[in-house]
Amino acid sequence: MTTLEKLDGTYTTDTSSTIMHMLEHFVPDDREDSDNELHRKIRKEVQEPPDTADDKAFTKEEIIANLKKLNPKKAPGGNGLTSDILTRAFQVFPLFFTQM
Repeated sequence: MTTLEKLDGTYTTDTSSTIMHMLEHFVPDDREDSDNELHRKIRKEVQEPPDTADDKAFTKEEIIANLKKLNPKKAPGGNGLTSDILTRAFQVFPLFFTQM
């Protein structure tokens, strides 16, 4: 993975610091004290697992197949994630992706 420039103008120095910077940037803290009404509703809904008998875990192969379908020339969405970022993150943390 490449290095990234942080908001303070410094750069990440290795894969671990790059991943940590990405997580800090793309995955905000999940704190109940900052929830709005929608977040409170969502938080309540996710407390109980969905009642679906056919809900099977994703496999690594399924995730890889879907990552390959992403167009690397497309601009990132609102979250700033590109297909390259997702693919590289999956390569480093495949278990995280399959469990998520």
